[in-house]
Amino acid sequence: MNSPSFLAKKLEDLCKLSGKAESDFEKASLFAAAEAIVNRFLVDEYRIVLNGYAKEKLITARYHISQATGFADSGGHSVQSLVAMAMGQAHTFVQLMEEYESKIESEL
Repeated sequence: MNSPSFLAKKLEDLCKLSGKAESDFEKASLFAAAEAIVNRFLVDEYRIVLNGYAKEKLITARYHISQATGFADSGGHSVQSLVAMAMGQAHTFVQLMEEYESKIESEL
């Protein structure tokens, strides 16, 4: 099992890449990868680490990736602004997962 922060950083990478995707295949791949990572946190082995604030950051990052890749309405925002919003949410999520891991390690 990967650490929660490892997967969180992969989501952050997907945020960056969502602004560079050009073809429909690239956009669909990024969307699907983001969905898979989010589902690992919401449904699978990592769901226990999410409090309400962390869950909000995760879901909002996914939503902005969906918008940037054309799988959700952009709400009139440019791809660049959507990527920036996704990055902000994902960065906070990474920090929360790192804090969680530090807390667990200190309890051992």
